Amino acid sequence: MNLGKCESCSRTVYDTEAVKIGSGSQHILHSKCFKCQNPGCSWKLNYSNYTYYEGKAYCQNHNPMKGLSNNTVAAKGIIRSTSMEVSAALTSPRVHVERGVFKGADNKE
Repeated sequence: MNLGKCESCSRTVYDTEAVKIGSGSQHILHSKCFKCQNPGCSWKLNYSNYTYYEGKAYCQNHNPMKGLSNNTVAAKGIIRSTSMEVSAALTSPRVHVERGVFKGADNKE
């Protein structure tokens, strides 16, 4: 079934290849045209990895509300993460490997 024109490439979109996004699924795209709309990014999106904001779809890195393109982050040059894995990696003791032998932060075996 013909659903209209793709907002990205202006070709006809059929039901089997359609991606509908926005409130009430108001934007229709081909699945291959469903990419991050941040300038310079062409990350392929799907229903589980995109954020819809002010009529555009973004990848998680360019999410205007909390991604790397957030205006607060850009203005201050600050990147923060609340990820437990990142916090653990930053605060864990450093390990040094020398000739296949692991040494702790104080370089003792």
